[in-house]
Amino acid sequence: MDVTDRVSLPRNRSTISRENSAVSACANKDFDLILNEIKPLPESSSLSPKAVDEIMQSAAKIVGDVSVDWKKRINSLKQLRSLCADPIHHAQIVAYVRHLVPPMQSAVKDLRSQVGREACITVAFLAKRLGSKGDIFVDLLLGSMFSLLIANAKIVSITGTSTIATIYDSVHSYRLIPPLLVQMQQKAKDIRRVVCMATKIVLQSWPSNIVNRNPQTLQEVVKKVNIVIFTSFTLPCTIS
Repeated sequence: MDVTDRVSLPRNRSTISRENSAVSACANKDFDLILNEIKPLPESSSLSPKAVDEIMQSAAKIVGDVSVDWKKRINSLKQLRSLCADPIHHAQIVAYVRHLVPPMQSAVKDLRSQVGREACITVAFLAKRLGSKGDIFVDLLLGSMFSLLIANAKIVSITGTSTIATIYDSVHSYRLIPPLLVQMQQKAKDIRRVVCMATKIVLQSWPSNIVNRNPQTLQEVVKKVNIVIFTSFTLPCTIS
């Protein structure tokens, strides 16, 4: 019997848990609408590999540079999303994606303009389109995403929550389980709440063969999740 076979939700949840779930569901729905509206570049199918490389190199150079005009940085992010909207370029994007991590780490934390939100949308879109092939990319960005949850601006924390939800919905990889344990050590209740949300997604939606690849770490995560919604979760001591 695997982990997912032993998961059960409590029938009675606190009012706070219900309110948080309602807010998260609404925010995620709006976020999904934004992601679904992204279209490929008009000339996408005719782009040469060299042209695709140039778009990604330009994004890596511009997106994380705070000295560049914010509108230009946003346009570069949008172009990168449109590039990823065409599956024909996915293999090339996956091969290059490590180079996008440092600039994206900088961009998602830029709270002075629209750049931070657009960067989150870009991370979420790449996660949604690349799926598990983009696991290294999102793994390296999760720390930055979780840091947004304690931002003073509510819109920033909501965007961070929606991005993390999209990542765990889309990228089913054992790499993404240890970060949950790391973040569960944080004292901030907003971070711990989102860890609970992500853990629920893992337990209910991920294929059992992936969940069972890192069972001990997941068991430890669940043990530390002390919010009401997870108080009745039980995991077996040994998992086959």
